[in-house]
Amino acid sequence: VDAGLEVLQKMGIEADLAIGDFDSLEKKPIKAREVHTFPSKKEKSDLALALDFITKKEFEKIQIYNATGMRLDHFFSAIFDLANFSDGRIEIIDRHNVIRVMPSSFILTKEEVGNAYISFFALKENTFISLEGFKYPLNFYELNLLDNLTLSNELAEEVGTVTITQPILLMITKDA
Repeated sequence: VDAGLEVLQKMGIEADLAIGDFDSLEKKPIKAREVHTFPSKKEKSDLALALDFITKKEFEKIQIYNATGMRLDHFFSAIFDLANFSDGRIEIIDRHNVIRVMPSSFILTKEEVGNAYISFFALKENTFISLEGFKYPLNFYELNLLDNLTLSNELAEEVGTVTITQPILLMITKDA
């Protein structure tokens, strides 16, 4: 997506698909097997356009890299774009974090997350969360928008169970 294409090109990797307005490439050639160019004046971010396009196809997992960079406005926008897709198969990944929207209750294991910090954030009102097997357990807690009670939790047991009534944003921060 947009400037991410330049990162791939520097690594010598040809993209299968390039999507964006490519305003970040400063008129460098776009090298990809398939290219979808949008005007720079548009109603959605380049990432949102890419997610709209790719989620219409069958996929096992979508991993988004380089979306947590130096611009906080772009980072927030990426989170908002991700939040529009309640699908645990779409992730934003950087060196320290994995962020995904979980549409329903799920289990985390020590094998999967190690000693990472695990944070949960509500995406909708009337979200209730229960946490079992965590350092800070919860029992049907109403997790409101902008509530940070569930910041930086950890697994206390080999398996942790997360029960939710609405999709939530899950952030796993490694290198804890």
